[in-house]
Amino acid sequence: PDFQQQQQQQQQQHAQQAQQQAQAAQLAQLQLMGQQRQLPPGFFCPLSNTLMVDPVVAADGVTYNAPAIREWLTVNSVSPVTRMPLANKFLAPNPGLKAAILEEIGGQQQQGAGGMGGVGMGGM
Repeated sequence: PDFQQQQQQQQQQHAQQAQQQAQAAQLAQLQLMGQQRQLPPGFFCPLSNTLMVDPVVAADGVTYNAPAIREWLTVNSVSPVTRMPLANKFLAPNPGLKAAILEEIGGQQQQGAGGMGGVGMGGM
């Protein structure tokens, strides 16, 4: 039983690492697209200055990219924007912004059609 549990844990760790690598590659592609094309400033995280792949709203009412604000909240309890204490560390998804980013990128891909067509963003 211990050997099977270790094997399962290793498989889960490998799967998580593969998912993180895929997300990092996807983010890199989105960053490149954001640099190549003019995107609205609201599509970029105020904490990491990166294009938001997983936008979430924090207690301060500001939308951040989820990985950036989660990392921030591991060591901070204040807003990275206002520096005021956060009422809580709850993060709510921002599907409207996510859809707008996807729509904008999708439209720009079709307009530019410069070899970036079909960027896999299903995991966003």
